[in-house]
This record gives sequence, C-alpha cells and structure tokens, in this order.
Amino acid sequence: FVQVHRRLDPCLAQAPLVVQQHNDTIACSYEARALGLQKRMRPGEIRRLHPGVTLVHVPTVELPEEDPELHAARAALPPDAAMPEKASYQKYLEESQQIFGLIRSHIQASCPFEVASNDEAFFVPSASDLSSQSGGQSDELEDAKQLALKLQAVVRRDLGYDVSFGCGANKLLAKLASTSAKPFGVGTLRAEDPAFERIPLVRLPGCGMGSNVFAAVMGALQRAATAAPPTLGEVRSVLGAPALRKLLGPGLEAMSRGVDERAVAPWSAPRSVVVQMHLSGSKLEALGMAARRRARGDAGRSPQYYYPLAPGHGGQFQAVSRAYLKLLACELLRRLESHHRLWHERPTSLVVSWELMGPPITRRSASVQLPPLSDQPPSAATSLVDLAMRVVASKLLLTKAQAGGTDATSSPVIMLGLQATAFQREVKTLRSFFSAVPHAGSANNDAPAAKRVREAPKWPSVDTAAFSVTSGSAPPARSTGDRLLPTDVATPETSSAGSLGPIFEVDVVDLLSDDD
Repeated sequence: FVQVHRRLDPCLAQAPLVVQQHNDTIACSYEARALGLQKRMRPGEIRRLHPGVTLVHVPTVELPEEDPELHAARAALPPDAAMPEKASYQKYLEESQQIFGLIRSHIQASCPFEVASNDEAFFVPSASDLSSQSGGQSDELEDAKQLALKLQAVVRRDLGYDVSFGCGANKLLAKLASTSAKPFGVGTLRAEDPAFERIPLVRLPGCGMGSNVFAAVMGALQRAATAAPPTLGEVRSVLGAPALRKLLGPGLEAMSRGVDERAVAPWSAPRSVVVQMHLSGSKLEALGMAARRRARGDAGRSPQYYYPLAPGHGGQFQAVSRAYLKLLACELLRRLESHHRLWHERPTSLVVSWELMGPPITRRSASVQLPPLSDQPPSAATSLVDLAMRVVASKLLLTKAQAGGTDATSSPVIMLGLQATAFQREVKTLRSFFSAVPHAGSANNDAPAAKRVREAPKWPSVDTAAFSVTSGSAPPARSTGDRLLPTDVATPETSSAGSLGPIFEVDVVDLLSDDD
C-alpha cells in the first residue's frame, strides 16, 4: 500500500505515512513504525498522537448520483443514514500482476512460479537462469543472489519501485531470508548458518505469539506468554526433537531445522474471484467518510450512521440490498475484466454469501448459474444484481412460518459478498466490462467528479520481493525467444519436486501488507 501511494504522490516519499481503510489502519511506512505506529490502530488515535503523520485512504467505489439503485436506496432510508463506500483493491492487484509479470519475463517460461498472495510469490529459476550469472563458476546460492540483484535492478528501472529478495534452499528459507533483507535488500540463508539458529520461533508459519502452538511451546519452556520469543536454536536444544515434534507436529518440527518439503506450484489462474463488503459500520466510520467527502469539496449529505440491513424491513431491505449489490457488482466486473485479460476465461457460476449478526454470527451462501454477461457495463452490472437478488429473496426474505417459527429475519446482515467461479476458457476478446461506468477521467462527464466511481490515475508498479533456492536438476529450459511476457498467457510445464531447480520467493513489501 505505502509504496503504491508514494509512487502516485512523490510528495509522500520519506514522510511518515499510514494507509487507512475506513476506521482501520492497514499499512504503515517504516518512518511511521519508527514512531510506534502499527497496523490496526484507529486513524483517530494516530491523528491525536502524531498530528504530523500523513494518512491516505484506499481507493473507494461509490454509485454515481444518477444511478437508479442509489436513488431507491436513499428513498427507503432515513435522511441521516449513510450508504457505505466500497473499498477497492483493484489498483493494488493490477500492480501486483505487473510486478510478477515483469519478473517472469526475465526467467524461463517453464519455471514454476507460485503466486502465494498479492504481495508474495515463489519461483524456481532454471539452471540456465542461474549459470548465466557466473558462467557456472559459483554455487547455486551465490548465482541466485546475483540473479536477484539483476531482477531488482530491472524492477527499479522499468517500474520505478525498490524490491527486496531472499534466497534459500526451500520456501521457508527464502521467506526468512527475504524478511531479513527488508527493506529493499537481497538476503541469503542456509539451514546450517548461525543466523538461522537465532531466528525467533514466531517466524515459523502458524507460530505467532497469539497462536496455540506458541503458547504450548512457552508452557513447555516454563516461560510467561509475554516473555521474549525463544529462538529456533534455543527451542531445539532445550526441548529436543521428540518433545518438539509432539508440540509442533512433524511439519513445523522439520521447519525448525530448516527443512521444508512444500513444492512450488505452477503459475495458474485463480479458481474464483471474490468481492465483499462488511455492513457493520459504526458512527465513527460514517463520520470519517463524511470528513473525506468534505475534503474532496463535496457539499452533499453528511451521514451520521449506517442503517442496519435487516431482512425483516421488507421493501427497504430490498432497495438497500440492491444498492449494496450494485457496488459489489461493479467491483466484481473490474476484477473479471482483469482476469479475462490475463487468462481468457469467463465464469459460469455466481455465489452470493452473507453473514447474519448473532450471537452467534452465521455465514451462509448460495449459488446460481451465471450466463454470459453483456459487454456493456451497466447491463452487466444490472444482470449480476438481478441474479444476486434472486438468491437473496429466496434465502433471506423468509416469513416467520417459513423460518420454522423463529424470527430469522430480525438479524441484521453484516456482510454481503459475490464470488464468480467455475471458469471456462474463452478465446473471444471482450470489450472492457468497466469502461462505460462513470468514473473520474472517463468520457462520461455528466455527473460531478466527486460522485463518480473514483479511479486513481495509472500507477507505477512494485515494491519488494524475495526468492529461494533448492537443489536438484532443472527442467529443460526453453529458448530465449519463448520467454513469457507480462501480458502473455501460458500453462507452465509441471515438474516433480525432485526435478525442480532453485526456488525464488517474491515478497512485495508495502505494496499490500508487508507483514502478511
């Protein structure tokens, strides 16, 4: 998050910067962390403690003023109720795709490349990728480091971001090396290195300070849960392998010795595209939204609270639900456009999900067949809303008798989600799903700029990366002319774990969340 906003506005460089999403903090720059700020702090608390810190909000999506769903929802709501904004991560996702696409274009196309998240990926470079760094005169780890330095320079040159890399014999060592290399460095790590013994236990996956595993280990060490986390070397020497295997399980116990058998999965299309929004908004969130509108020069309504979305409210529920689902549909279409551009697939199923306030909180979902969508964005969005409302009407708008004698309709809906899935290959080139939806900079200038769907200008791409190395022979390399360009679509060759070459893990720090 931080790096993307700094590339968008160079004036934010080097200054303490916090990225917020409604009433939550989702990213802090290193300068902000030096002041003691961290994720999940309330933005209001940050402003009070450090007035000089800059806060920026993630992009949001709103329905334009002329949208009929918005008019119907406002007519159904009390005058001082607010229509929540939908936070949009689409720009961050696009940047992530550019980052990984650029890195893939500089290694053999057959190399396994696993996108673990929007800010992290692992890949296994070929033997030719590595040997080209030193002519085969050094070991794999040193060749991997040289390749990382080369990729780091390419990303900085072509996309304008600093990137960090970590190299190791497996995915675990790569991740640990990348963590030690932050920010913007290149790290290497072997299981036999003294530095590995000094790594805290909490760096292992699933062993964070709030986990049951961590509590069990601290109990076995007879230490308070608030004490400093023990190192991997300390845990192994004090507890021994049998006791540690019992506490951690065989997989984590092996990781404590630097062994990680997880293979790098091939580059592949995601099985689903999901968008959702939480509706349990508070008065503070509504007031924060009003403050952002005033900062934009929007003299419109000043919302005071979000109105509960309760199925028992009948016609009001239907009108407001359609507005919320329209927001989700617009965001989903943008995601599907990006997905189609990269993978040439279209979904055939739509899953509608929702959560009802408890206690206990209950989550439900239902699916419906998704026919081919119109290439006209307004029509496509309306079609999605109609399909979703069909599900909502059949599952949520129940009478007391239909609900088995219980007043199931009295529980407010606190989350709505749309998920496109069951993708099928489609070679036909589609028009942009989203190009005709009013937004800042579009050809449709009838609506005020502050009321259109807000879309930031085209942003540069990248932030920080990491990668790792495994031993073994590499798969046959393709020719240089067959390398994969960022916009190409190809199915990587599948190799067994034993035939993989060095693994590279790309960890994009601060583009999304540098701790996740």
